Amino acid sequence: MTSRPARKGFRAPPAGHLVALNRGPDPAQGLARVGDRLILSSVEILEAPVRYPEPVGGYDRTPGKGRGHVFVLDLNGNLQHDIVLGEGDMYHPGGIDVDGRSLLVPVAERRMMACTGITEYANAAGDKFELGGIAPIDLRSLQVRHEAPFQQYSSAGHVATRNPVHLENEGRTLRVWAAPDDGEKTAGTEILVYETRVPA
Repeated sequence: MTSRPARKGFRAPPAGHLVALNRGPDPAQGLARVGDRLILSSVEILEAPVRYPEPVGGYDRTPGKGRGHVFVLDLNGNLQHDIVLGEGDMYHPGGIDVDGRSLLVPVAERRMMACTGITEYANAAGDKFELGGIAPIDLRSLQVRHEAPFQQYSSAGHVATRNPVHLENEGRTLRVWAAPDDGEKTAGTEILVYETRVPA
């Protein structure tokens, strides 16, 4: 962890709550916890897509080549299973959902036509910084119930909510599992765990 102080409420992970993966995946896409297992989807880029000078067949770039992975890890980050996903040009997995019986992972082509969200800002001096946050949604109304900043950082200096997160509650404890970095960053892919007590 960086030396930045934890914001009021959530505390930075103690030594036992930093899961260093024993396999450094490429960019993490989805994260879930099922019992005593962590499930992490990732994409392995074998050949990056290349932009065409002019669109070809409605695409602005080649599909590239790669493999999607679903890594099944124990809670210490040890790889238990590596499930390879995709076929042909469809090799880029997305987020993960678990419905109690099945693990759902979408797989698509890696042709980035449009991106949403902001990953970094620049201040007046031109220094870059990142902002993170969590916004729980009411699943009946699809309305945001609350928004909260989440300014916790990885070893590589990225905000914890930059890539996939998994939230869970255990009694009055709210826990956030986060995989903010890509495999090539300072400490590879880390899974950070934050906890806070919810007042009665």
